[in-house]
Amino acid sequence: MRVPILALALAVATPAEAQVFTLADAEVNAVGGVVLDGPQASAVSPDGRHVYAVSLVDDAVSTFTRDRATGALTPAGAFIGGAGSVDGPQGVAVSPNGAHVYVASLVSDVVSVFARAAATGALTLVQTVVNNGGGVTGLDGAADVAVSPDGAHVYVASFTSDAVAVFARSAAAGTLTFVQARVNAAGGVTGLDGARGVTVSPDGASVYVAGATSDAVAVFARTAATGALTFVEAETGTAL
Repeated sequence: MRVPILALALAVATPAEAQVFTLADAEVNAVGGVVLDGPQASAVSPDGRHVYAVSLVDDAVSTFTRDRATGALTPAGAFIGGAGSVDGPQGVAVSPNGAHVYVASLVSDVVSVFARAAATGALTLVQTVVNNGGGVTGLDGAADVAVSPDGAHVYVASFTSDAVAVFARSAAAGTLTFVQARVNAAGGVTGLDGARGVTVSPDGASVYVAGATSDAVAVFARTAATGALTFVEAETGTAL
């Protein structure tokens, strides 16, 4: 399996836009019960009460309670996975209704579905979706996950599959049903080589996938009823 090279993206503000940030808190691995060896991504619940972080080395999804006044975090437990489960997690997303958390794992080629307890933030595993299991494709090297704003669909960018996998989501149970996978160099699709990140536009009309090896962002139109994706274009970068 190819392993992606991780990069730090910097946002540069003009002097007029510049803001001063004050550090409110820092949660450090193995201090005070924190499980954060090799953190890759984090997500905040829609109610602002909890933060979830996935750690590559620990094979973990860590839960933190969040002080909504200061933003400071307090450890509130961790789900530790392993082979065939949360193994090498890279991406995490919370559903718009806050009821479920989704984790993409690079090593196990898995998307894990968790039910979230709103009061405590605690997670309960309810489904494990595996690449090449039950007709599912496009999850080899699952690297990032996003939920559509209407909560109807989940999208997974997969580094080794060079693909974005599409799933229908049960609003009640949070469980996923495979819809399709759009793969680089198939059906006219480009820009997905080494797919590393995925996001859905706020209006739910478009899905964007970052292809690390393609040096591109692939653009798809999203069908709201089915979640299916239609390739629009790929914006390709050039070396500086």
